[in-house]
Amino acid sequence: MTVVHVNKAQEKLDVILDEVQNSYEPLIIAGEDHSAVLISKEHWRSIEETLYLTSIPGMKKSIIDGMHEKIEDCSSTVEW
Repeated sequence: MTVVHVNKAQEKLDVILDEVQNSYEPLIIAGEDHSAVLISKEHWRSIEETLYLTSIPGMKKSIIDGMHEKIEDCSSTVEW
């Protein structure tokens, strides 16, 4: 992960926001006593969704099982 000192982050915040958004890579903003991680809003939403889905009992196993399922064995009929 890239690390940027808080003073530089303050000077170049608009550029840093663009970089984080376009690269989808987290960035560490380091101060004298504390540090924080900056990620894009879309990346954060993705993390929230993953956390939510894996918190549902049985969902993690269902997703993993589905990843091993052959596409031919999946139903192609959609009922509305």
